[in-house]
Amino acid sequence: MAGPPDERPKHSFRDTSLAGARFEGVDLSGARLDDVTLRGARLRDVDLGGASFDDVDLGGATLANVGAEGARLDDVDLKGAVVKNATLAGARLDDVSLEGARVTNAGAQKSTWHDVDLSGARLTNVDLSNVVIDDANVEGLVINGVRVGDLLAKKG
Repeated sequence: MAGPPDERPKHSFRDTSLAGARFEGVDLSGARLDDVTLRGARLRDVDLGGASFDDVDLGGATLANVGAEGARLDDVDLKGAVVKNATLAGARLDDVSLEGARVTNAGAQKSTWHDVDLSGARLTNVDLSNVVIDDANVEGLVINGVRVGDLLAKKG
């Protein structure tokens, strides 16, 4: 009789530094990254669907054509990162810094963002439909050329 399916992730990275690493055309769907440094890394054509990130440093990284549908990001640093042609649809972000990040041509539909730092970030052509954002620092955030702080000041 067969046992239960193996629930371990195909890929698991823990307590390691991959700073400056290059990943191209890699399937890391369902991967678990725990206490990993990927500062300055380059990820292109990478599938991170359903991946789990906990205490991950992606500061200054470049992510292009990355799919992270349904991913969970907890305590993730994306300060100064450049993100192009990516999707975070259905993802959950908790305690994530996108400070000074540049995000272009991305989808984040139906994702949840809690305790996020978006200060100084620039989002261009990013689909934020049905996104829930709470407890966020939006100082200096620019979406499609519009300063979010100016919009919020007009509302108040």
